[in-house]
Amino acid sequence: MSEQRLVHVFEELADALVPGFDTTDFLHTLTDRTVALVAIDAAGILLTDERGHLASVASTTEPAHTLEQLEVADARGPCYDCFTTGRPLVNLGRDATSARWPRFQHLSGEVGFGAVHAVPLQLGNQVIGSLNMFCVATGSLPAEDVDTSRALARIATIGLLHNRTARNAQEEAAQLRQALTSRIIIEQAKGMLAEGAGCTPAVAFDALRRYARTHGRPLHDIAAEVVDGTLTPPTSG
Repeated sequence: MSEQRLVHVFEELADALVPGFDTTDFLHTLTDRTVALVAIDAAGILLTDERGHLASVASTTEPAHTLEQLEVADARGPCYDCFTTGRPLVNLGRDATSARWPRFQHLSGEVGFGAVHAVPLQLGNQVIGSLNMFCVATGSLPAEDVDTSRALARIATIGLLHNRTARNAQEEAAQLRQALTSRIIIEQAKGMLAEGAGCTPAVAFDALRRYARTHGRPLHDIAAEVVDGTLTPPTSG
């Protein structure tokens, strides 16, 4: 991974901190860019609203979302514990997860993951969630990748907290509900657009996001039109 590429992603996330901040767009950009920058196969986010309710709000794959949902339901697991303790939990292979979180280990094996890593979404003493990373193969993340994931989590936390200070609790909770309902629609749209254009899901997501921003419309609305067949954003330039 080049330093220039990392700087570009940080600039991309920082550029989202503008009036009309789109939480759904921001969270999906974060997970997609984490997969692009770090040696992992999937990423997801657990996030609280201002009432403290924790939920899986964005993920790059359905298996990652399924694991995060299990952790929220059980109130335990590596990603959940990362959130509650505010400490990174990285390089956890099957042996480690089996001993501490047997239900998580069983399901992670079923969906094909061999290792999990999680870093908190934290600023000072305030923890609002976790950035979670999943690998098919067992093994450790390079130290550089751990540092990168923590930097991504920090800039994301700054952006999310900045958004919260600009909105009241009711508006922010509504945004998170929208993020939850949008996740499935966006994943469907990414898959349909990628298949139709013969490109990767990451390229398809970039096309969705670029079209939404160019036309000043919510990402969820663009994804919904792709799914119902009324819109096909260009996947190039």
